[in-house]
Amino acid sequence: MRDTPANRTKAAANLSGLSWRLVVTRAVICWERLWRTFWPVAAAWGIYLAAGLFDIWTVLPYGLHLAAFLALTGFSGWWIWHGRGALHWPAAHAAARRLERENGLANQPLAVLEDRLSLNAADPVARQLWELHVNRNLAAIKRLRLPLPRPGLVDRDRYGLRMLAAIMLVAAGFAAGPDGPGRLSQFVLPLPHVTAAVPLQIEAWVTAPEYTGAPPLFLAGSAANLLVDDGRTPAAHKVPVNSILSVRTYGDGQAPHIVYRADPAGAAMAEKPEREIDLTAVDRRNFAADLPLPYAGVAELRHGFGQVAQWPFGIIPDTPPEIRFAAEPSVTMQQALDIRFAFADDYGVSAAWAEFTPEGDLSALGDSDPDQSDGALLRLPLSLAAPGQKKGQQQVIEDLTAHPWAGRPVRLRLVARDAAGQTGFSASVPLTLPQRIFENPLARALIEQRRKLILGTGENPTVITALDALSLFPDLFIDDLRIYIGLRVARYRLAEMRDQRAAAQDVGELLWELALRLEDGDVSLAADELRSLQKALREALSNGAPDTEIAALMSQLREAINRFFQAMVDQAIEDAQEGMSPPMQNPDAEQLETADLQALLDKIEQLGKAGAREAAQNLLNELQSILENMQMSFGGDQGGQDTAYTQALDELADVMRAQQALQDKTYQQSPSGQQGEGTPAPGGSPSLSEQQKALRGQLDTLMR
Repeated sequence: MRDTPANRTKAAANLSGLSWRLVVTRAVICWERLWRTFWPVAAAWGIYLAAGLFDIWTVLPYGLHLAAFLALTGFSGWWIWHGRGALHWPAAHAAARRLERENGLANQPLAVLEDRLSLNAADPVARQLWELHVNRNLAAIKRLRLPLPRPGLVDRDRYGLRMLAAIMLVAAGFAAGPDGPGRLSQFVLPLPHVTAAVPLQIEAWVTAPEYTGAPPLFLAGSAANLLVDDGRTPAAHKVPVNSILSVRTYGDGQAPHIVYRADPAGAAMAEKPEREIDLTAVDRRNFAADLPLPYAGVAELRHGFGQVAQWPFGIIPDTPPEIRFAAEPSVTMQQALDIRFAFADDYGVSAAWAEFTPEGDLSALGDSDPDQSDGALLRLPLSLAAPGQKKGQQQVIEDLTAHPWAGRPVRLRLVARDAAGQTGFSASVPLTLPQRIFENPLARALIEQRRKLILGTGENPTVITALDALSLFPDLFIDDLRIYIGLRVARYRLAEMRDQRAAAQDVGELLWELALRLEDGDVSLAADELRSLQKALREALSNGAPDTEIAALMSQLREAINRFFQAMVDQAIEDAQEGMSPPMQNPDAEQLETADLQALLDKIEQLGKAGAREAAQNLLNELQSILENMQMSFGGDQGGQDTAYTQALDELADVMRAQQALQDKTYQQSPSGQQGEGTPAPGGSPSLSEQQKALRGQLDTLMR
């Protein structure tokens, strides 16, 4: 090709069409060098900015934020200094070679555009071949593709830290939302003056004690509406006593504080007329405080040198609960104590109980039940229709005849407690705890031995001897094999247990059950089962048990009532067979037909399932009152027989003691052979055989 102006213009035009591709390629190469060298700096700043968008720096102390910023700045400067070799613009020939490699061009066709034909330039054939070569290269250049960046960081960043920084930055941007620019401007540069112009935002509310059921009282959402325009004090908020004032602020990082001043109504209750509480820092901007309100006063929120909010409070007092006897305590036909009481409280009674205090000499009362008493005080829980009931009347029937204080004079008062722990008391009334009168001679003897155990006067050996005497001739005294086995179990349990007090407690309960069975067969035991089921049903109704549980308890109650009636019938038949006169009908005894009883049970179950639990409990109390006052006594007057029986029992115990002493003496003398059964004793005393004959004669007399 001749070096003519036309050819040079054409070549320049070709080069000009390639120039923008070369510029882009050089920029790609420059970015690859910079990213390959300085990606750790970019990743570190990305994580720092993400922390600012997440508002993390507000949680950390200012010193830590400043230290992180300075450390990151120093690290970036050091890394850039050591990687400064990458800070230059790539050469044109390097961009040309990158384009050729990207497009798979061999023999460097871009270099042809800069070449000139120097040899045989005048030869027409040579010029044609050269022009053909140049045109082919120009056609290839028109189809060039721009290279994509390939920094090659897979080997340099094996843990993908650059991707972690990018993901954190994107997530932080979404989390910050429209507050993102403000957060970056305030927290990327840790300068104290940057955060000084943030307005104070206030949230305040009052939470009443949970037992009051009152909803929270929200006081404000900002400081703008907390003060009256003309400077007057806002109207007082009426809140229950011991409510909690909660204050939350968001602002410039300076901690506000609360001043609570007692007003004239609350000054008498306040230890100090003024209290000051600093809000606790949640983070650099958020502060919080919770202030109890035990008395009336004014809470002032102060920030800096001024007051920003004011809340006057009036206190609604919580009065102690009231409880009283709705009727004089009475005794049912079954010797159970019937207590009817009324109660009231402004927020509801959480618990109630009866307190029995003995009168007279406490030493004569023995050890009381450790589960129900505290020292010289017997506590009997009183069930309520529902926990937290504000007002109502209730009836409790409890069998205390087995208690050591039965038959003793006591004083009774009722106690109620509310959810705040306040207690109220009724008037104290005197009464005698109901006592079971046993008419069966053996039952009375067992109760006497039980009394000795309960007194705790160390009479366990005496009781063991008496139990041996009672079970020595079961054919004479015992008709029921279960009674005999129970006596033997009681005897050996009392003798073998190491803890004598626990043994006396355990054996005393067993003797009581045996005495009940002797007295009226299964009637008393069936009555105890009936009371337990009534108590369980009452608690289920009070606690809001499901209908399935109510139905199951009602089914068990029906079966227990049937067993109770059957036990009464069986005992009446047995008494008639033994020739005992039928009991005189008590005019106060309850009369109830079977149909009426079933209707009453059905009504209780229906009310329980319908949700009328209090009405169901009232009917249950009525049912218990009817059952407790039914005629239960089947025995006649056995006073003379009982006296003779007790005297015979004492004489039999004396015979057994003498028999034991005689056996001990025989055992001591038999190994030496000094005195046999027929050898007269020295000094004219009777021999062992004579003493044995005398004891046998006494025993025969007792048996007759």
